[in-house]
Amino acid sequence: MRNFLLFCLLSFVLVNVRVQAEDPVVININGEEILRSEFEYIWKKNNTENSLDKKNLDEYLDLFVIFKLKVAEAKAQGLDTTQAFISELRGYRNQLTAPYLTDKQAEEKLIDEAYAFMNQYVDLSHILIPLDKNAAPQDSLAVYNKLMELRNRILNGEDFARLAAEYSQDNSATDGGRIGTFLCSRLVYPIAKAAFYSKPGEISLPVRSSFGYHLIKLNAKYQVPGQYISGHILQSAPAGSPQDVVDKAKQQITEIWGLLESGQDFAQLADTRNDDRYVVGKGGKYQELGPGSLPFEYEQQIFSLKDGEYSQPFQTDYGWHIVKRFEITPLPDKEEIREELMNTLQRDERAQAGKKALVNKLKKDYAYQSDSKALAQFEQSLAGLENLDSTLQAQAANLPVLARFEHNTITSADFAEYYLQRKSLISSVSAAFEEYAEQRILAYEDSRLEEKYPEFGHLMREYHDGILLFEISNQKVWEKAVEDQEGLEAYFKANKASYKWDKPRFKGALIHCADEATAKKAKKMAGKLKADSLAIVLKRTFNNDSTSLIKVEQGLYVMGEYALTDKLVFKSGEWTPGKSYPVVFTKGKVLKKGPEEYSDVRGAVIGDYQNHLEKEWIKELKQKYPVSIFGEHLQSLRTQ
Repeated sequence: MRNFLLFCLLSFVLVNVRVQAEDPVVININGEEILRSEFEYIWKKNNTENSLDKKNLDEYLDLFVIFKLKVAEAKAQGLDTTQAFISELRGYRNQLTAPYLTDKQAEEKLIDEAYAFMNQYVDLSHILIPLDKNAAPQDSLAVYNKLMELRNRILNGEDFARLAAEYSQDNSATDGGRIGTFLCSRLVYPIAKAAFYSKPGEISLPVRSSFGYHLIKLNAKYQVPGQYISGHILQSAPAGSPQDVVDKAKQQITEIWGLLESGQDFAQLADTRNDDRYVVGKGGKYQELGPGSLPFEYEQQIFSLKDGEYSQPFQTDYGWHIVKRFEITPLPDKEEIREELMNTLQRDERAQAGKKALVNKLKKDYAYQSDSKALAQFEQSLAGLENLDSTLQAQAANLPVLARFEHNTITSADFAEYYLQRKSLISSVSAAFEEYAEQRILAYEDSRLEEKYPEFGHLMREYHDGILLFEISNQKVWEKAVEDQEGLEAYFKANKASYKWDKPRFKGALIHCADEATAKKAKKMAGKLKADSLAIVLKRTFNNDSTSLIKVEQGLYVMGEYALTDKLVFKSGEWTPGKSYPVVFTKGKVLKKGPEEYSDVRGAVIGDYQNHLEKEWIKELKQKYPVSIFGEHLQSLRTQ
C-alpha cells in the first residue's frame, strides 16, 4: 500500500513537472503566477504584422507588467467582487460561450439546408388533424396512428384528395387538401423539411407542427431562378369579391393589355391605371425582391418572361394583373446572407438543433447513463402525493439516482426541485427529465470551457482583466484628472511654459447685432458684464420668442482661422457682414504668447495631467507590488 501511494505521488509530481515545462511561469506579480501561454497569447494578438505600433519583446514585456500591476491593484481594491463587475463579465461570457455550446457541424448543415430552402418552390396538399402542443403522449400517438392508417390507404390506391376532404380538419378540405405553392423557406420548418426531401407524388410520414399532425403530399417542385425586378398593373378584385367586381377588373385589365399591344407605354399606364398605390408614380416598378415576396402566380409569370417583356392578364388573390419583367439576378451567395440564415434558424426548433446534437455527443463523451426504472419510480411517487410543493422534496430524497455522467449525478431531489419550479408547464415527466438532463450536461460543459479550449480561457481572462483595467484607470487617472480642478490648475501653473503658442489668440465674445441702435445699447451693457454672464444677460435683454436682435459667440479664436476676428481684432483680411446681424463688436483680450489660465487650453492640460497621474501611479505600483520575471522562459518567443 505504501509503495502504491508513493507511486501515485511520484506520478502526480512528474505530471506537474511536465506541465510546468510545457507552460512555465514567466512573470510573478505579488504572488500571482502568469504562464507563458497567457503572455504569448496577448503578445501575438497585439503584435501582428499589421500592427501600427509593433514593439519588440522587451518593450511589450514592460507594458504587460504595467498592465498586470494595474489589474493587481484593482483586485486589491475588491473591484472584481462588485456586482457591476460580475454582471458585466457574465454578460460577455454568455456571448462568448454560444459557439462552444452548439455542434458546429450540425449547425452548418442546417444553414446549408435553409439556403437550399430559398431556392425551391413546392406545391403541397395535406391532411391535418389538429393537436395541442402540450397534448398527452397517448393523444399524440392516437393521432399519429390515425394518419399512418390514412397513409397506408393512400399507398394502397385510395385517392388523397377524397380522404383529405373527409378527414382534414382545416379549410383545405374543401379543395382536396391542396394548400398552394410556397417557397420552402416561407413554410414552418417541419412541413418545409418534409416537402423539400420528397419527390413529386410522394406522401410523407406524419409530420408534427405547432398546428398538429400532417400528412404532406408533394404535388410539384419548381426551382427558383433568382431575385427579380418587376413592375405590374393591378385591377383590384380581392379574393371573396362579388363576381361583378371580378368581371369588371378582368374587363379593365384586358382593355389595358390591348393598349399595351397597340404600343402605349407600360410605365405611363402603370401610373395612370393602377390600383396598387405603392407603385403608382414609379412606372409600376417594384424594387428588387427575393423569391417568395409576392404570390407564386405573380412570380411564376415573371420567371416565364424575358427581360423587358410583359405578361398577358392573369388572376391572383389580389385581383387581375399584367406584370413586366425588368431583370433577374442570381440569389446572393450563402456567405453573404449567413447572418440572415442564422436568424431564420433562431425562429423555430432549429435554434435548438445544434445544441441537441452537442448534448448527444457529450452524452457519449461523458458516458451518460440514465436509469429508466428510477425515473418510473419518481413518476409513480407523484401520483401518491397530495401536496407536491410541501412533500415532493422529502419524498425524492429517498428515491434513487436518476442519471450519472462524468463525475456528476442527477438525483431525484435535484429533478424534484426543477419539476416543482416548472410543474405547470410539464405535460410529460420523461420529456421534462430529458430537458433537465440536457441543462445539467450543458452546464457542466460550460464550467469546463476554459479547461477544454485554451483560446476561450485566454479570451475570458482578457475580458476579465480589461474590465478591471478600465475601472481602476478611470478611478486613478481618467476621471480623476477631469474632476480635480485644483490639481489641473496647479499642474498648469507648474508647466505654463509648455503651453506657449506661435500665433496670438483672441479670447472673448463676438456680439452680433441687428442694427446700430441695438449695438450701441448692447456695447454699453456689455462693458459692465463679466464673461460668464455676458451672453445670458444680453440675449435675455434683447431677444424674445418673436424677435432676435442679438447673437453672441464666445471662445478662443486663433489669428488666421476666423475671418471675423481677423478683421475686427487682428485688422487683417476681408469679412462680409451678414444680413440678419450686420453690426458686430467684440469684448475680450488678445493673448499673444500663451494662455492666461488652464481653461484656455483645458483639453491639452487634462491630457497632460492624465499622463502625469499615470506615471506617478505606475511608480507607486512598482514600489507596492513585487515583480519577478523569468526571462529564460521567454527566449523561444524572441525567435518568432
